[in-house]
Amino acid sequence: MRAKVLSVLGVGALLLCGCTQAASVPEQPRVTPAPADLRLPTHPAGETFIGGMAGSGSASGGYGPAGAAVAVYLACQSEGELTVNVANTGKTTVPCGTSEEPTRTVFKLESTVAALSIDVEPDNLLAWGLTATDAGG
Repeated sequence: MRAKVLSVLGVGALLLCGCTQAASVPEQPRVTPAPADLRLPTHPAGETFIGGMAGSGSASGGYGPAGAAVAVYLACQSEGELTVNVANTGKTTVPCGTSEEPTRTVFKLESTVAALSIDVEPDNLLAWGLTATDAGG
């Protein structure tokens, strides 16, 4: 009897809210959350921030437009390297820096892009943070 009452209440709640099925959520980059003490790396004030992400595994991110050169600042919680691919320019191995002193790698693009993509693959389950900026070009 109790199951019937709960079932009727559930159907009633769906009818009251006008819901027929779960709403779809737009696909977003998925990364394993980074530890709270690992911040996105800083960047010079003269460079325009494009985007950033952090995690402890492989990840891909999509961002807005970028100029013909993109600077990637990389910080990790421990020593290691990551393989970074910016706008399908090819995989580049980048050593880790720290949040205060990140490594900086500039990726030259053939031209400006309307939607920048960045793929990251760590050499192990390394916690990392990445900031991308428009480095001119």
